Amino acid sequence: MYNARLYTLTLQRVIPVTTKDVRITLKEKGEKIDQSYRNLKESQFQIRNLESGAKTDFSVLLGTTGELRGVPVQINYQPNWWFQIVLNLDHKLRK
Repeated sequence: MYNARLYTLTLQRVIPVTTKDVRITLKEKGEKIDQSYRNLKESQFQIRNLESGAKTDFSVLLGTTGELRGVPVQINYQPNWWFQIVLNLDHKLRK
């Protein structure tokens, strides 16, 4: 339930990802960060509004080993064809 509406969250599939390279440019200082992650799983989800039937898809890239086990490394959400949101793990949190 969210905002007085019922939803169903369904795990559609899980895909093993051997390596994922992430390149980020920080806005404040223009600092560029290159990070490589290994042994991940991409979990693809679908949320369905039980009232309207509207569906929303998103994916979460999760670490599977060591200090990143179960940690979302990247979340990808694209609500429509022209807008995509990608959230990346802050590299400072890894230290």
